Amino acid sequence: MGAEPVSHQHSWRRVRHLDGCHYYTSHYLCDCGAVRVTRDERDTREDEYSSLWFLAECERCMELADGAEPLHSDEVEVPA
Repeated sequence: MGAEPVSHQHSWRRVRHLDGCHYYTSHYLCDCGAVRVTRDERDTREDEYSSLWFLAECERCMELADGAEPLHSDEVEVPA
């Protein structure tokens, strides 16, 4: 997704939020048609209760529990 300059301040409206065992993601829309997607892995250093979501059979959950650096992304796509 590419971010292009826009002539206004986006007004984001969350339209979807999903929780997974080791991450959560939200999708937002702006009235101009732009889409924003955020994805964050759970970080037990920021929230000790994050580990409650972890599943023993999930390799990434176990990596995060062992101190792996959580990944974060925030991407915006504007209409052409």
